[in-house]
Amino acid sequence: MTNTSWRTLSQNPVAPEVHRHRWLQTKELCRPIRGRVGDFIQGCVAGRTLLDIGCAEHDSSHWDRPEWQHAKLKKWAKTLTGIDIIPEAAVALCERGYDVRCVDATSSCDLGLRFERVMIGDVIEHVSDPVALIRFSLRHLVSDGVILIHTPNPFYCRNFLRVVREGIFIENAEHISWMTTGNMMEISERAGATMKSYHPITRHRERCSPLYWALRIWSGREPELLARSHYYMLGK
Repeated sequence: MTNTSWRTLSQNPVAPEVHRHRWLQTKELCRPIRGRVGDFIQGCVAGRTLLDIGCAEHDSSHWDRPEWQHAKLKKWAKTLTGIDIIPEAAVALCERGYDVRCVDATSSCDLGLRFERVMIGDVIEHVSDPVALIRFSLRHLVSDGVILIHTPNPFYCRNFLRVVREGIFIENAEHISWMTTGNMMEISERAGATMKSYHPITRHRERCSPLYWALRIWSGREPELLARSHYYMLGK
């Protein structure tokens, strides 16, 4: 089921059978993160060769913070290579002892290296060509490797509350798209990747709320409204 393209059912992307197919796919692939997100990431990358795309996170203000992800990844991974599109950031991070290359992750560039894991943290919603980003990642992946993509969930209930309060929702001025689970499936397919699973991130207090359980019982699945973001896991 999960590896079947909707195009085998119909050429109409809004056909009822296509909608049902996508709904069943997402339900089958959903693996909610119940514990700490850091533990989930560590379990995915520990002892693995890792490529971290967009590691600089815009500017150096992040680099000395204890929550900066690239520093954590260096502790967990077997080897770590980072890439970023900002030349000054790549140079500065190399001076700090990190292996960071200045590369456009939507280009046809090949680093000449292959990795067991590729991390794309809060990058895909920034780039003009997400399909090219996935293809770049696949190019640098070993045959049984995994791509981990983190991106905000557009349907998170707090986004709607901000619309009610402010009349419009503006999150990040550099974002050019939102990635729903259906969007990620289509982008993955066009890039030649397969979605292995996706992992909604719901805050503990929201998982304990009556609303969470009411929505879960009513829909029979993890409620999208209470997931602030998702991790998607893709493979070849």
